[in-house]
Amino acid sequence: MNQRAYFFIDGSCLLMRINDLWHQNDKYKGCRLNIGMLSNSLGADWARYTGGHVSTTFYFLKGDARLSSHLVIPDSSELGARNHWEVRECGKPTDSIPPEQLLKLDEQWRDRFKRGEKGLDMSLACDALMLAATERATELIFLVNDSDYVPLFDALRRLGGNVYLAGLQKGLQTTKELCDLSDRYQTLDHVLDELFEKTCKWPSPLAKRYANAQNSVSSGKS
Repeated sequence: MNQRAYFFIDGSCLLMRINDLWHQNDKYKGCRLNIGMLSNSLGADWARYTGGHVSTTFYFLKGDARLSSHLVIPDSSELGARNHWEVRECGKPTDSIPPEQLLKLDEQWRDRFKRGEKGLDMSLACDALMLAATERATELIFLVNDSDYVPLFDALRRLGGNVYLAGLQKGLQTTKELCDLSDRYQTLDHVLDELFEKTCKWPSPLAKRYANAQNSVSSGKS
């Protein structure tokens, strides 16, 4: 069976991680993360373990103002900017601790408080289970950090899928149960400077590295 890799990004987790980096490292403070570059980097870095990159889906809360303040979402009309990724806005906001107040808590306690949205994690889980159950995905890579995903990881493994966990930076609190259920866990420390470029030009070095990695995968199949 050919390896087919799908990436699932919990937008709430990603935005919280960006906030963490802003507070921990002045070099990134105020810099927005480019999601096109993030998708390219994930595809390139994981290719040796997961084979060909099929798609990356970012799940964000509808109307979340942080999409413009924290992220660069490339214009799909720009040459090379759109490369097997999509943004899916889903769920609805709920009463919860505001993100700026949540950041004041130690990382190990944040997961004990109610998330600021309802339905986002269910949309992500349903998509992942459908792809695994229909054997369209053999490798499933997640950028998440909520213990609510533990049953999903367990179910995907029982369906025969390979489950991986990705992170932005070492040293950020990661849910141990998710790591225990993952076939591999790795972070993107080595490319953070490129991901957080304030002005992003295409094709970027990451886009070129992504293309080389995918070409290597294709050559190995022939």
